[in-house]
Amino acid sequence: MIHTNTIRTLPLVASMLGDRLGVKVDIGNRENACTDGNTIYIPVLPADGDERLYSLVNGFIDHESAHIRFTDFQVLDNANMSPFEKHIWNSIEDWRIEHELVKRYPGCREHFEWLIRYIFKAESKEKAGDNPPAFSILNYILLTLRSWDVPELKKDREEEALVIENHWPGLRGKIDAILNQLPGNCHSTGDSIEYAQKIVNLLEKEADADSGSEPQSPEQIADTTAQEESRDEAKGNEHDKTEESDSSPSIEERERERQGDTAPAQKERESSASAGKLHTLIHAREGELPVSFDEQLASGLNATRTGTRNSGVRIAVEGQLEVHPLPENQRQESLSASRALRTRLQALMQARTLRRTAPGRYGRLDGRLLHRLSVQNPRVFLRREEVPGDNTAVHILLDISGSMYRRIHLATSACYAVASALSGIPGINVGVTAFPATTPNDIPGVCPLVRHGQRVGTGFDVPVTGSTPLAEALWWIAKTMLFLKENRKILLLITDGQPDNSQKALEALHMLQNLGTEVMGIAIQSPELARLLPIQANIDNMNDLAGAMFNILGSSLIHNKGMNT
Repeated sequence: MIHTNTIRTLPLVASMLGDRLGVKVDIGNRENACTDGNTIYIPVLPADGDERLYSLVNGFIDHESAHIRFTDFQVLDNANMSPFEKHIWNSIEDWRIEHELVKRYPGCREHFEWLIRYIFKAESKEKAGDNPPAFSILNYILLTLRSWDVPELKKDREEEALVIENHWPGLRGKIDAILNQLPGNCHSTGDSIEYAQKIVNLLEKEADADSGSEPQSPEQIADTTAQEESRDEAKGNEHDKTEESDSSPSIEERERERQGDTAPAQKERESSASAGKLHTLIHAREGELPVSFDEQLASGLNATRTGTRNSGVRIAVEGQLEVHPLPENQRQESLSASRALRTRLQALMQARTLRRTAPGRYGRLDGRLLHRLSVQNPRVFLRREEVPGDNTAVHILLDISGSMYRRIHLATSACYAVASALSGIPGINVGVTAFPATTPNDIPGVCPLVRHGQRVGTGFDVPVTGSTPLAEALWWIAKTMLFLKENRKILLLITDGQPDNSQKALEALHMLQNLGTEVMGIAIQSPELARLLPIQANIDNMNDLAGAMFNILGSSLIHNKGMNT
């Protein structure tokens, strides 16, 4: 098994992580990092990156994989939560799903802890200090959950707790009482929603209590009106008496009277203001709430687009093609070339894999060893022993772009002939892929015609279509072949040698070579392939195929020599 620490090519690391976690990862085909509940989308990535970027990609894929595996999006949609409720739910759900993923993949814990430190460290650097006090409630909830895994966040949590205590005394303890129930009771998306709604209900009650906005009965309203009229009348009488009096109160008396009157009023105004802040927070729209953990994580990856939009890596995705069996006359022509090629290759393979070894007790009698019988040595036979041949995966990449229009008949025939010939040789695992293929939004696509481990059928009649995204197709081949168990890997490119971007195609070819894949090509009635590959042959008809393929494949398969220099 290949581990990510043995591969330092960033797009392949991302793809390998997705495969390991059982999710699809699309690289370079969307502007922003996100997930749609089925696929994780990552923007264009550089071929290589620093440790920070590797860790960020690891953490993002792990986190979004946890959402795909453990968040029930149908339950979420049915809940129809407000933006405020959903914000609190997201903090709880993020914590829950990460713990679920760690139960199955303990190695993800290290990724998550790095991610939490990275996100909150960056956030503390950018902290402006002018956020509304009510935001401290959301920050406190998030920091409490995250401090359970990364204890050094407790200091930041206490800072937010102080703001809460200054504006809403006693509220922190009530929030803690709910949060402390999560570790033992929050096991599903529905549970996360339930606890988020408990916190929202708590805050709504706190806001109503502070504002004194509890509903009154008609009798209470009448009593309140009478009391206000009585107070007004008393104030009027007092004012009249003051005017009749010749003496005035001292300054100290007036100050004491003012303080006595204003202190409760001041507290009432502060309480009302705090309630107003809570009401504003509870009814905030989506863009008015703090940036969530997921959004901060995505923005960190989106920043990698700077400087890599034109030079970064995009990986093709699987698309659709209209595939039909080869016409019978074309199939017979291909099989004739296939038999010729297979006969020549198998003859050499047999010489390689079958040999006579040391003398034995059975096998073919060797007259030169008969003298051993005089000393009662029965080893007078030569034993024929089979030695395992080359354990090799060969992937054929067929170019069916528009420039192949006049050559497609020869190209598909050659592809079928080579695949059929190689599939009949022991130790050879064949795969075939055509490109480009039809995909949504014109994303570069490929279409597997034969997957590794499948039998080679006759479905090779494919239409000519589109441009030649060779670089994107080569990256898809690279991630596909990484997981094959064969010790040796060979890529055979059948094309006219005119990719959309020659520089990116060369970079992808060098990447494959650095990963140990031997790359060679068959040029179809075109000398252009020589600009890309040193190991290649040009054919003008099917009669040329057996000899050309024998020349470029024979030495590699039989003598186990590298193909690239």
